[in-house]
Amino acid sequence: MIDIEVVLTDSDEVATRELAKKHKSYGLEQNRKIAKMVVMFLK
Repeated sequence: MIDIEVVLTDSDEVATRELAKKHKSYGLEQNRKIAKMVVMFLK
């Protein structure tokens, strides 16, 4: 993995984690929805 890929992956993970905290998501399905929101935003 090149450096830019690492940075982008890490930023996706941080964004997902922060949104999950903000929306107080719990469980796999709710966290999956948050992750999909992040992916759609970054496209």
